[in-house]
Amino acid sequence: MTDDIWKFGQKGDSRFYLDVLTHDIKNLNQGVYGYLELMSMMPDTTEKQKKFLDEALGYVRMSSNLINSIELDSQTRANDQCIGLSKAINDATEYFDSLNSNMDLSLIVEGLSSEITVQGNLLLVDVFLFLLDFMLKRCEGGRLRVNIRIKETLDNSAQVTLEGDFKPPERESISELFYESDPLTGRKRGKLVFCKSIVERFGGTVNYFEPSITSGLGGGGFTVVLKEVLK
Repeated sequence: MTDDIWKFGQKGDSRFYLDVLTHDIKNLNQGVYGYLELMSMMPDTTEKQKKFLDEALGYVRMSSNLINSIELDSQTRANDQCIGLSKAINDATEYFDSLNSNMDLSLIVEGLSSEITVQGNLLLVDVFLFLLDFMLKRCEGGRLRVNIRIKETLDNSAQVTLEGDFKPPERESISELFYESDPLTGRKRGKLVFCKSIVERFGGTVNYFEPSITSGLGGGGFTVVLKEVLK
């Protein structure tokens, strides 16, 4: 559905899909969020139940945030949009930190300059948000350490490296993280294919790298390369 929206803009069925997504599904999310929040505040809800409700509330909020970003994205052309890289990363980490009270995020950011502007919009916030969430779901005890390193390259790009102490995916499944669904073979969409679609929309790339012996974190991570906007 979102691929159709991005490919055809305001034309044809994409306008219908966009209206459904940003109005009807947003309203459904608000209803779900309200009931989950009410359940979490009930006196007979156990601490274990509250933990799961807290995680569910976080996913509803992520969904609503993504819908808002898609709505904004639909209003302008992809190659006419730009965003400060520091804003995208800071918004993502701050929002991620607020999603789940049971989570402990330790973050170190290196090389981030407020002057770096890249092609993209608030959808890039969702990219970093979903990558961090993928790491969190594979870490132990709800505690996640992440190092984020930013460097500018010679080909007018900004490279963002996110490295964490999460459990690495099995080697045979790494190639499927960003895999598009294939009805002929029965292969399902990869868990991070949406991140790939967003980054490629703005002329960038995203890839997973395996853990190195010298990293000290042990989980590998992701490299996101984005095109810089000339100052």
